[in-house]
Amino acid sequence: MMSVPVNAEMMNIRIDANDHLEFQISQPFSALFRFKPWEEGFTFEIFEDGDWHVELSDCGLPLLGLLHTEHNTPCVLRFLSRIPADIRHRVQHYTFAQANLLRWLAINGYARELFESAPLLCWMLIARQQQQGWPESHVEKLLKSSRTQVLSAISGIGQKSALKWLAKIQLDRASSHECSLLVDALRMNFHRSLCAAQPKIQMHWIRYATRYEALSSSRAFSKYCVDNPQETSDFRHVVSQHARFWDDAIAVARVLGIEDAHIALQRCVDLDSVRRLHDRWTDRMNQRQALVVHGATPFPEPPIPGNETIHPITSLEDLQAEGRLMHHCVSVYEPAIRKGECYIYRILKPERATIEVSLTGNQARARQVKLAYNGRTSNETRLEIESWLVEASKPAGSR
Repeated sequence: MMSVPVNAEMMNIRIDANDHLEFQISQPFSALFRFKPWEEGFTFEIFEDGDWHVELSDCGLPLLGLLHTEHNTPCVLRFLSRIPADIRHRVQHYTFAQANLLRWLAINGYARELFESAPLLCWMLIARQQQQGWPESHVEKLLKSSRTQVLSAISGIGQKSALKWLAKIQLDRASSHECSLLVDALRMNFHRSLCAAQPKIQMHWIRYATRYEALSSSRAFSKYCVDNPQETSDFRHVVSQHARFWDDAIAVARVLGIEDAHIALQRCVDLDSVRRLHDRWTDRMNQRQALVVHGATPFPEPPIPGNETIHPITSLEDLQAEGRLMHHCVSVYEPAIRKGECYIYRILKPERATIEVSLTGNQARARQVKLAYNGRTSNETRLEIESWLVEASKPAGSR
């Protein structure tokens, strides 16, 4: 079974005496394989032990992509032109499992009917066969089923609303990863989100929805997606930042005993509202802690020392004071600090900020750096922190 994508630049291609498209490759491994013409079922075969053997897994080569490479020779053009033009045109965008998709379309009328009415669903079925190792008989049975049954087999979600949502997806690369993202998004019911009503569903919405599932269920996330149909350089930063606000707000609400925190966050009309709610709850927590905490409660010894401008926070009272001063929810990290899962420092120059440090083995790294009100730090501040961590990692005698 060929599971490694074939590099088109590393092979020789020819048409043999029986009109088969034959490939000789040397990387990532040495192999000789061929495809039978469209009329003969587009069967993929590998030459082993002196004979040709049918291989049902995908070869890893987007065949139609050859039309845009140096292998766009008359023999390749002639072979690929035997595929019906409408199928050739519609399949070329699906890069993952493309050869197997073409094979199914060549040999199975039900596959052609499904591809005609729901091309993305048909591709996902063939892609999932490749990913999951489904037998041919299973795919044949599904191709005779309804579209909702096919979708249910793929994702566990067999709803007409999910089919309508799927029909609006704008794929970026039609890769194996994108197929998995669509399955994950269906399983988390992203097809029921507010932005699902849009005429086109962008893949970057789905990519970040699956990464930040709690935030993605909100009105605020849907509005931000609708306002950003194109993925900008700021999209990733804004969404990841507000996902952190969301998670921190839930943690703060737990400290404050706010039972309907999730509902309150869901009602936020935009991401700015999520941040403002987070800040209000954080201020309330910090004010409450300022009133009820007395005495000194030390934390475990920090793993690396501070310097002239970076100081470790070594007690619960100091941590709470940091939260009040900087107007963020660093206090919720108290349990993790006590367990040695993270350590908190303050930096005074070039900007006043709070640093969360974690250890991987003996290697310390800054997981988060936040200005007051969770503001974003400058490159100069981040470089200062990196320099401090590098210096701290040196043996004591070489500092």
